[in-house]
Amino acid sequence: AMAPNATAVTAAFICTSLISAAPNVLLFLFPNYGASSAHDPMLSLGSALAVGGLLGDVFLHTLPDAFAEAKEEDGGGEGVGTRCLVGFLLF
Repeated sequence: AMAPNATAVTAAFICTSLISAAPNVLLFLFPNYGASSAHDPMLSLGSALAVGGLLGDVFLHTLPDAFAEAKEEDGGGEGVGTRCLVGFLLF
């Protein structure tokens, strides 16, 4: 396998940091959002939408791309499947 380009790795880390920082900006804009009640229905809805969006991205976009790339390079996606399973178990 080819080693990733250093600028591509740096760009990936910067983009991931910016995307991860976006929800923290919302926390500063709405500091009293979750302070009213632990069972706020809007908070539950927001959490459900966030988790659904992340899982949808993984199962509908990232995994099929990873399997397709592995199939082109190796002829199979066993390594991708194993890494996904290990990631689920560790998480």
